Amino acid sequence: MVKEEAIDYMEELFTRPLFKRWFLEFFSKMQQEGIEGAKRFWNLSHDGDGGVPRTPELFEKLIDFYIILGFVPRQRHERALGENEKLKRENKVLTDILRELHCSVYGNGWKQMQEVWEEVMDRQREMNRDMGDMFLAFLRQMKQNEKEGELVAVGLS
Repeated sequence: MVKEEAIDYMEELFTRPLFKRWFLEFFSKMQQEGIEGAKRFWNLSHDGDGGVPRTPELFEKLIDFYIILGFVPRQRHERALGENEKLKRENKVLTDILRELHCSVYGNGWKQMQEVWEEVMDRQREMNRDMGDMFLAFLRQMKQNEKEGELVAVGLS
């Protein structure tokens, strides 16, 4: 939790127009140019406390706060958004190219592939049918051999 004295100190600082202006400029620099730009701004523009006690430490804490929250400078954010849009366009172009390539490769050959597949499946069905017929013939032969064996056994007894 934040100490009551710290809140009172911040309220008192923001009542000072000079500090308020410095803070807004500092924060704008952080958004536009990043932390390094804000530090340069502070070091070039404000030597010492400038009439406000512990201002350099406060701005260092603001930098830490800015980093902890994961803020990025506006320029970098806009560059990232632009790069993201560029990548989306490139991705769409590549997807369209792949779709056209797929159609050109399989478009004309698709019928041939389908015919070959049907021929393979027909052969497989025919082989299965032949195997079934051979199995049934084998069973019939076995039954016939059993009957003949019974007849021979009956004839012998």
